[in-house]
Amino acid sequence: MKALIIAALLLMWGTVGYSAVLPERTTTAINSGITFTSDTYEIGKADAIIVMMSASHDSATDGVKIDQSYDVDCVSATSPTFQYSSLFTYSATAGQTFVARAVGKCFRIRYVNGGTNQTTFDFTTNLWGVR
Repeated sequence: MKALIIAALLLMWGTVGYSAVLPERTTTAINSGITFTSDTYEIGKADAIIVMMSASHDSATDGVKIDQSYDVDCVSATSPTFQYSSLFTYSATAGQTFVARAVGKCFRIRYVNGGTNQTTFDFTTNLWGVR
């Protein structure tokens, strides 16, 4: 009976949960003052947008930006409007994770580098949860 209950719970969690690793990953080092901008992705059922990164030097102040759009055509638009931004500052460490609640239809990530050229830069984006 105990095994049946555990199996039912695992099945339920597996069908309720949502997680997606997006193809947005870059390991290309960027120069001082340069802005990296990801592609625009649909949020879908996700509840949170997660950025995991590691870099050799600090970002600019508020240099990690998770931008969200409510525009109906934000994935296909050439220049979608982003109405909401979550701002974070990256401090060079072994790695940091930044999380923003998903409230829009689409999102992109921007990283504004600080005053020093990066020698290492690794950045990955994920979606998580169900809304």
